[in-house]
Amino acid sequence: MKKNIIFLFYLLFSLISQAQIISDTTWERWYEYPNLEEVSREHSQTIHYDNGIVYMANFDEIPLAKMMLIKTDVNGLVLWKQKMDTLNRHALISVCGTTDGGLVIVGGSVYAGNSNPIIIKLNSCMELEWCKMLYKPIYGHASEVKEDHNGDIIVLTNTNENVYPFARVNMVKLNNEGDILWENDYATQKQYPLIWSPLITTLNISSDNNYYLSGECSWPENNDPDQQWHRRPLIIKVNENGEEEWILPVGIYDDINAVWRNDALHQINDTTFSYLSYDWDIYQPFITIFSNNGEVIRNKTKVQFPELGELQSFEHPEYLGDNKYISLWKYGYSGENPNYGYVVFDTALKILNFKQDNRWDYRYNTLLSHDNKFINLATVFNSQGSEYRDIYMAKLNVDLSYADTIADANWLYDNECSYKIESGYIELGCEMVGIEEHELPSPEEYAANKKKVLLNVNPNPAKDYILVSMENTAEFENIELEIFDIAGIEKYNESILTGAGEIRINTQRWESGMYIIMIRSNSIVVGNAKFVIGK
Repeated sequence: MKKNIIFLFYLLFSLISQAQIISDTTWERWYEYPNLEEVSREHSQTIHYDNGIVYMANFDEIPLAKMMLIKTDVNGLVLWKQKMDTLNRHALISVCGTTDGGLVIVGGSVYAGNSNPIIIKLNSCMELEWCKMLYKPIYGHASEVKEDHNGDIIVLTNTNENVYPFARVNMVKLNNEGDILWENDYATQKQYPLIWSPLITTLNISSDNNYYLSGECSWPENNDPDQQWHRRPLIIKVNENGEEEWILPVGIYDDINAVWRNDALHQINDTTFSYLSYDWDIYQPFITIFSNNGEVIRNKTKVQFPELGELQSFEHPEYLGDNKYISLWKYGYSGENPNYGYVVFDTALKILNFKQDNRWDYRYNTLLSHDNKFINLATVFNSQGSEYRDIYMAKLNVDLSYADTIADANWLYDNECSYKIESGYIELGCEMVGIEEHELPSPEEYAANKKKVLLNVNPNPAKDYILVSMENTAEFENIELEIFDIAGIEKYNESILTGAGEIRINTQRWESGMYIIMIRSNSIVVGNAKFVIGK
């Protein structure tokens, strides 16, 4: 039986490589997998370090299938496919590249009847480096992942609303080795009594390494619980230590009923951001421009565009710079099936260009390529007219024409791996991590710890040598390590490189007794520890 399943997978891989409908000169791709239902996922694609495109998709009728991870070259031609092979039921939702050439993938995994966040780290050869399944009664699944500018992994999670309906905004920060640095809830009803049922779907990391979260919540008009409650945009700023700096429920005093709908948050310049959503009252796009201090600069709802329909929605917009966006477009009239296409617009929601295209209609997602072109990953009905859907990907210029293919005869892919990556399977053996069982530092404790060098001495008591492990030296400069005996006489002094993690010190000729280590940065003490020499 196992051999038959393996044969079916290899047969599938050969069909995948043969079944692409492509153009030789322009960038439009249609990936057909016969008699299979293929569905792309939101947040499911990323530009890899070598400018290749990685995306995830469901293949519903592969025996035992869960997810497929697929990489293409810069022209959309498949390089390899990896089956995410596991006995557990996983729904993988978001993927991002890491600075070491690997990938991080997150989603939900069913355990003991409940969905729990799962975080998967692959190395540059697409081998499993580590996998964590986080368990906490309020958890539901991980919805998005990003790597910050320090190389740490930031995971946005949604909580289980059936267990804990009032605090559904949560983030977890891990280092590249999978160690959890902090975990925290945000926009809680305990802190903001007027908030109800917050739902955050988008994570954006700013140029100064702050984390901006966006989604929606219910909040009453004019901050008055006796007035009408609306679903409205919610934006949260969190610093890199995990501390919430502010929340912004948009339109409290403007009677705005704008809700999350394939929303997007973008950084416009060093201090200004935009958030795009959908005004439910008038069926039109909505944009708010706000500062990094949480102050609204202006709100704008687009006027109707009657020649193409009263219903308008800009879906998964990408920021091109110079106050311009490019986006998927959904439009039409009430009571009719919607139409789809592409649209270019500015921060005033003025349409600069549009293009109709009704071939794709389901599970669409976007990103900008390495050369700032617009990529649409969507799901379409099979070109042969069957009931199955296929995966469609197109790359467009700013004028909404299809981009030309790139001559890449000498382009190197996966060069961080020492061998050629082949299509295959990724076995997922995941460690269950009980969040409540770990003594994780709070964001405040984490921030305080970063202001000092944490020391650990082994062995202790020591005899012939000590190993001094140091954390957080990357946060300091001009570092000196000094060791004193109990009488205050200096026994050892060494300059420490910024970022150093461990040093070995010979203590064979030292007398028995207690010693004190002092760490200074620019002559200020930032760490200390004690150890004993026993002979």
